[in-house]
Amino acid sequence: MRAPSPAPLVYVYQFTIRPGRIKGWHVHHLHDDRIFMSQGQVKVVLYDSRTSSPTFGLINEIYRSDLRRDLMIIPAFVYHAHQNIGSTDALFISMPTRPYNHESPDVYRFPIDSDQIPYRFEDRKGW
Repeated sequence: MRAPSPAPLVYVYQFTIRPGRIKGWHVHHLHDDRIFMSQGQVKVVLYDSRTSSPTFGLINEIYRSDLRRDLMIIPAFVYHAHQNIGSTDALFISMPTRPYNHESPDVYRFPIDSDQIPYRFEDRKGW
């Protein structure tokens, strides 16, 4: 069986999102996100800002739940936000492809209603 990502496992952390809340928008320039969802129901919204990508400028909504647990790989330069659409906390295990650097974190955050991303959440309860 082939591994879902060739990058080594260098850093692991867990995060949760409360019901009705949104975590995002954010993007990374130096690493890919690898996110395993173990509990809850979420909508993941992706916006591709990679000019050389065939999906450049497109929005993608992906619904995930603990009924079908999986690993999602989000490439660098793809903006993403997670919205908990369930009634319990959503629980994730994150395994980015590079360790967190406190002096120079590779994370760029934007407001949920940012004009840089052509998407609007109906409910705007962020972070």
